[in-house]
Amino acid sequence: MWHYVQNGQACGPIDTPALQALLQNGSLGPDALVWQQGMPDWVPARSVAGFAASVPPGSTPPPIPPLGPPPKVPAAAMDPETSDIEQN
Repeated sequence: MWHYVQNGQACGPIDTPALQALLQNGSLGPDALVWQQGMPDWVPARSVAGFAASVPPGSTPPPIPPLGPPPKVPAAAMDPETSDIEQN
């Protein structure tokens, strides 16, 4: 039997198939905390092997790609004498 946290409240006990259903239908997200007797602490559902497969695809966004260096500005664009912009 499992317990889970939803909206800041501990809920349960609930059996494994029922908890998997909550994860599959989106009622609980992959980061919802779960616990069962014998566990030392609450853990995110996604970290429990039996529940990781219950999280629907696409429910967790992909990691943000690293930012590259800023684009280089050509030196000619920085030099007013070589710029094609008309000077007043």
